[in-house]
Amino acid sequence: TKRRHSAAFKRKILELIEQPGASVAGVALEHGVNANLVFKWKRAKLTFGAEPTKVHPELIEILRTQMETQGDEPAHRFSQGDRVKIKEGPLAGLQAVYQMADGECRAMVLIEILGKLSKLTLEPANLREV
Repeated sequence: TKRRHSAAFKRKILELIEQPGASVAGVALEHGVNANLVFKWKRAKLTFGAEPTKVHPELIEILRTQMETQGDEPAHRFSQGDRVKIKEGPLAGLQAVYQMADGECRAMVLIEILGKLSKLTLEPANLREV
């Protein structure tokens, strides 16, 4: 038969494994549970707390729409070190070296200006591979 463990018991186990010198296997053995189950509880725990946080459906819809309209993220189109060319704006036609996506669906590139490398953040749609 499958045992069910209370949320309080799971929290206690998760707190114990976070103690210095504690091991998942040791804590699990002491409390009569399988170590794999403790790892499962650990993976399920969100970094901002033990209890799930409710997300308003309106926010989920906004994020979903934003993802659909932005298309490919720059991280999927370019790799670090790729040579790219700026398509529009005052720097149009200049070449740069792709660095990374900045987490806000923008691309960070290095561009040489007056002999110095400078970081620049652009919309990924404004870049094309050389």
